[in-house]
Amino acid sequence: MNLRINIDQKEKYEELKYVFENLCVILGFSPVFTNKEYDVYIGNKNDKYCKINLNKDKPKLELFFYLLSGQEEKETKERDVHGRFQPRNSIITKKYKLEDPIINDYALYFKKLFENKGFKAKHFWKNNKKYAVLLTHDVDYAVMNKLPSAIKLFLRFIKSGNMKTLKDIFDVITGKNNYWHFEDYMNLENSKGFRSAFFFATKSNSYLMNFIKRENEVTYNINEKRFKNIIKKLDKEGFEVGLHASYNAYKSINSFVNEKRTLEKLLGSKIHGLRHHYYHFNPQSTEETWECHEKAGFEYDASLAFNEDLGYRRGLAFPFYPYNHEKKKRINLLVFPTSIMDSMLVRKKTTVKDATRRCINLIKSVKKKNGLVVLDWHDADWNTTFLDEVQIKTYINVINYLEKDKEAWVSTPKELAEWWNKRANF
Repeated sequence: MNLRINIDQKEKYEELKYVFENLCVILGFSPVFTNKEYDVYIGNKNDKYCKINLNKDKPKLELFFYLLSGQEEKETKERDVHGRFQPRNSIITKKYKLEDPIINDYALYFKKLFENKGFKAKHFWKNNKKYAVLLTHDVDYAVMNKLPSAIKLFLRFIKSGNMKTLKDIFDVITGKNNYWHFEDYMNLENSKGFRSAFFFATKSNSYLMNFIKRENEVTYNINEKRFKNIIKKLDKEGFEVGLHASYNAYKSINSFVNEKRTLEKLLGSKIHGLRHHYYHFNPQSTEETWECHEKAGFEYDASLAFNEDLGYRRGLAFPFYPYNHEKKKRINLLVFPTSIMDSMLVRKKTTVKDATRRCINLIKSVKKKNGLVVLDWHDADWNTTFLDEVQIKTYINVINYLEKDKEAWVSTPKELAEWWNKRANF
């Protein structure tokens, strides 16, 4: 259904157009911008003859733009050691809640307003599900460096005297204790009828070169035969393979093109999306990085998140198209906001019960708002010798919860991107 919109506000025309483009996609309308016959008016006069006058809703639309376009982040120069915007600097943290997406509230408000005037919105999700969930995994480790791992365990043994640690050392040396746990994720998710995406890095360094160059690249070699085999197996069984962009990929579009091409060659088919290692964008301009994604041929990015805590960095739990402030227009790339990452749960000492409660509370909150939950669990989490068992046990609990909730559409990013873009009618 078309929604004819008159933006009678020259100084903010492009900003409001961007808001309505995303809002209409969320609600399932096709926006038509016109100053002749129109259904919706926003501007500097009191138009009594249109069906919907939104002048009183300007504050909602302005906050919609301020958060979703990243204007807030552009105005704040402070970043962490990895150049990331911090939650303590966000208006969402100060006035709302990260886990409770405020822009979803606005979307549902406008949905009700439009439907009361006879404009029927589309169902948000496939098969009329109430909310959607994406299961994703960043492949950061996969291959264990045996010597430093054994040394770490030996120091642990000296401190604790726990004899089991000696067995762990032996298992590390023999390869029995490792980070290769793709099949564990596949078996778990397969048993529930779910599929997930695995993001693989194609650029790597040794531990030593990472230290010398002050870089943070993965240390496995994607060209090893075992990686080629697991990538083929994942694809064959319906799992998605995506790119885990290198730490400094944002500095050049050629990095994205080359890394994408390498992975596509291994896979034998097209790569649809990516997530950045460390969620590491251009520190001062996420939009510049997203422009590179679009030009490199990606359909979606799943890197938008706060590294420190659960929730929504820009207040929206729906897919959206980002904004280019310089060009004053929408970027044709879908962004899937990541809402829960494994390590967020264990930054402070916690229990499986408490971590599970936090995750399910967020899921319930987003479900009420018909939103999208994106989970990000790393490949090595099954190894509880080196990683906190809270992480993988919580994931298993969440997967079991989702299996029982028949109102959830559990999907891969590739499938959701294809469905959302068709629904958008752009």
